[in-house]
Amino acid sequence: MFIHNVKHIFLYDNRYTINNSVQIKLACSLVAIGSLPHGIYAFSTEKTEKSRIIKKYKMVRNGFTEFMIIDQHGNHYNVNNSFWYWKWDSIEDWYNIKEGEEIQFTYYGWRVPVAGMFPNIYAIRKE
Repeated sequence: MFIHNVKHIFLYDNRYTINNSVQIKLACSLVAIGSLPHGIYAFSTEKTEKSRIIKKYKMVRNGFTEFMIIDQHGNHYNVNNSFWYWKWDSIEDWYNIKEGEEIQFTYYGWRVPVAGMFPNIYAIRKE
């Protein structure tokens, strides 16, 4: 109901009409401000490790497939694309990882079980 009322005010009441360029600037500003904390999180938690891959698997969550690996210490990592590191071919990286091989990888993030968060690998180098 609240959203319906807000839409009605901004779309149908001429007293609150905002021109399109202002709406676009406002939307872009909100996206930039909203994504800033994630950028800070990604760059401030970045680490590089060398480890043996014990298992790799796919996990479907909320209709999306996540490509996961488990290292020799039992840590789970998500191998995914990253806007912040301009990485768009992670599925190929995950596919080329073989169980039992040792790799060096760079990741960001923390494991937070209650939030379902995993560290995100964005760069892989085979040893």
